[in-house]
Amino acid sequence: MRSKRIVGCALVATLATAGLAGFGSPAGADVEGTLVSCSDTSNVDIGDAKIAPGLTTVERKNVLSGAFTMPNCTADEGELDEIATESKFGVTKTAAAGRPAIAKAAATFKFTFYGDCLGIIISDPDDTGEYRPTGTIAVKWLSAANKTAGTSSVFGVLTTTTVAQVSGMVTKGLGVGADVAATVGYVPKLTDDSNGNQFPDLLDCVLGGDPSATGKLVDIVTNPASLTVDLPVTP
Repeated sequence: MRSKRIVGCALVATLATAGLAGFGSPAGADVEGTLVSCSDTSNVDIGDAKIAPGLTTVERKNVLSGAFTMPNCTADEGELDEIATESKFGVTKTAAAGRPAIAKAAATFKFTFYGDCLGIIISDPDDTGEYRPTGTIAVKWLSAANKTAGTSSVFGVLTTTTVAQVSGMVTKGLGVGADVAATVGYVPKLTDDSNGNQFPDLLDCVLGGDPSATGKLVDIVTNPASLTVDLPVTP
């Protein structure tokens, strides 16, 4: 099962323009396109994640959870004003009424899945009974001074190739009804090394097939490529 591949080096989250049936744009608001866009090319650590009880060579239930903050966000303030004026879906007030300008996005996530460490970097020869991660992402849109400008709740399914990818939709708040597509990069923490061989347990499990290795900790990082978060709303 390819969906367990959570090792990568880019972090991209895109909320696409085609909302699911029954979940259109906020009532009364004629808005469309990208509401918020964030990007970073500085190749830095922007968050952390943990896997509990941890990935081993044996299939079992695990929970992937963590948090990250994406900088350098810009928003279509006019569209946000229209949402605030006509529906207030996730945007409680206009800029004139004191809504701060969006400058970054702070997100927390939690996904549950059943599987082993294989398939993260190499193919898993047996994925019988495994299921891909499903879960939620909570996004808080913040100003440069960490004032809240809006929030979004996302439900998604995690699948991957060489990096983790989430597809889903905004279920509540700013951008409700928008489709969600995300690509998230994780790098195993060097400190997650229970046998002291200076190699992360996750890679010991994946590349070495070490039955004693239990991968639990990863960093969320960007790379020199673009990192974006797009939040469009369907008309």
